[in-house]
Amino acid sequence: METRFERKWRINGGFLYQLKTALEVSNFQFVKHHPDRWINSIYYDDMFNTSIYQNLNGDQRKQKIRLRWYGNGNVLNPNLEIKNKNLFLTTKTKKKIMIKGNYPDNDLLLKLSDKIKSISPFLISYSPITSTHYYRYYFISKNKKIRATIDDQVFYRSINNLRISPLKKRDTNLILELKYDKAYDQYVRDNLSINNSLRISKNSKFVNSFFY
Repeated sequence: METRFERKWRINGGFLYQLKTALEVSNFQFVKHHPDRWINSIYYDDMFNTSIYQNLNGDQRKQKIRLRWYGNGNVLNPNLEIKNKNLFLTTKTKKKIMIKGNYPDNDLLLKLSDKIKSISPFLISYSPITSTHYYRYYFISKNKKIRATIDDQVFYRSINNLRISPLKKRDTNLILELKYDKAYDQYVRDNLSINNSLRISKNSKFVNSFFY
């Protein structure tokens, strides 16, 4: 189980170079951390869309359930992730799902759903409602305490009754996220000086994918 602070902002897609530069020259002096890669997620919710409305209503406590895999290709042993969020503090648990196949594929989606429902009784009432896909850049601060990511080329697919829409709904914005242990929250607050002209704001790709 991992517990950390996560802070996200939505930024105009034309500012990728400026945003990378702003990270590098910020007080954190970010540098490249991992190779860039594609990230894919299928989000699950119950029949009342409880997770969606927790976000829309601004609830202090929120939960997201998703399957996540990496790369611009087939699904290979994705992680089931259950994220619980209390304001900006996030706790995440992971479980590997041993399965592979091509996405989008409706037969694969059914197999994935059967797999996650076999893990826990409370997941039986959950179904896939949407998927998100984006290209991520990774950074880490000079002192190795703060991580940053930028998500680009974001697109979504809607899912209804275990059928995946062939339509890609594209989001031209960038998503900036800072991640760090809760012990460093005041340090981040004191040193956060990323260029204010970039019009940053809160963001949830899960909610965006549902309504976009």
